Amino acid sequence: MNTTTTTQDVQAQRGEGTWVAIPDITVPEDARVHSPEDINSRAQSMEKEGQLQNILLSKEGDKLVLVYGHGRLLSAQKLGWEKIRADVKEGLTETQKLLMTLAENEERENASPFFTARLYKKIMATEGTTKANELAVKLGRDAGDVSRILALCDLSAEVQEKLERSNFSMGQLREILRLPNDEQQLQLAQECTEKDYSVRELQTRVKHILAGAGPSETKPKVEPPVFNAGGQEFQFTGKGKRFEICTNEKPSRDLLDVYVQNFRCAVVNYLSAQEGGMQQKAA
Repeated sequence: MNTTTTTQDVQAQRGEGTWVAIPDITVPEDARVHSPEDINSRAQSMEKEGQLQNILLSKEGDKLVLVYGHGRLLSAQKLGWEKIRADVKEGLTETQKLLMTLAENEERENASPFFTARLYKKIMATEGTTKANELAVKLGRDAGDVSRILALCDLSAEVQEKLERSNFSMGQLREILRLPNDEQQLQLAQECTEKDYSVRELQTRVKHILAGAGPSETKPKVEPPVFNAGGQEFQFTGKGKRFEICTNEKPSRDLLDVYVQNFRCAVVNYLSAQEGGMQQKAA
């Protein structure tokens, strides 16, 4: 006589719901993606404590379609379970299924803002609306919050994949998305992952980037050296074929000869300084 009691046996006695054969469940192509680490962690928990929450299935003709609980289903498969406990409901509309998935997702500590954004888009498509404020009314949410989450869907596929994989909070994402292009967003995301920036630290970093500064503070402006000739100051700036001259006194016809002489002396001093600098570099 087999007296071994499995976790599933205990659950069958204490839990409500229906035990469903795992191979009989149809998983939608757009079901939430879970990392291997997430699956392993949940599988370890389910092995010790059992399945604490049911998954939800929609009975559609002869099919049992998964509504939510993809992570639990994958973990059960990893453990080699043949069955999983589920709530089975019939007659659910697409909007009802999406709203149930949304509610279940938002109860989780590690809820993905990107998954939420995709659910928002699906609800809008099902309801035939393109306006964030109409969705906000339906969900009973702040229109600004809904718009910010929907903005995640406007990012390039590469940026979405990188940011979602990094598990950033919505506060961190808001700061990263203030940058104007994919390259800057991806670079800051990598930097944030490496340095574990808080939201406040990200705010400071984004301000520096938008101001064209380095990681910590704005670079001081370097003024070109002044060459004094006869009391008149000249500054010279050379970049490629462009050569700029700045002086504190404009030439006049009466003093043109003096101006030309002073300018000549200043240019000679400038060229001498340039040659001296080249010699120091060579040494």
